[in-house]
Amino acid sequence: MRQHSTCCFPLPPGAGAIPRKGGFYFVKRDYEVTFVVRPQTEEEGLKNVIEKVRGWISADQGQVIKVDQWGRRRLAYPIEKQREGFYVYMQVQLDPASVKTLERNLQLSEDILRYLIVRVEDKK
Repeated sequence: MRQHSTCCFPLPPGAGAIPRKGGFYFVKRDYEVTFVVRPQTEEEGLKNVIEKVRGWISADQGQVIKVDQWGRRRLAYPIEKQREGFYVYMQVQLDPASVKTLERNLQLSEDILRYLIVRVEDKK
């Protein structure tokens, strides 16, 4: 791993880091986050899950651009013995280093059955 002499944090390989006085900061990138919430969750509980995910993103200096609730849908195959779930889609901006933290939080959440985080490619 590379390390800048004035920065105590090593840079992940291939990270879009920009040098600045006193260290580095990362360029925020666009991501699409889609997750499936358990079908037993009430409407108020669904709002709480969405706010919890927003909080995780904001805690890492990320920004939520758009939130779409796709509603209750049938799953293609059973997940944890569930055949339906509430789909939620978000467009977010995050540092590349913050994606791992978000993935870990989504994975540990009891309310979320599955998730997918995809980086949106820059249009040229």
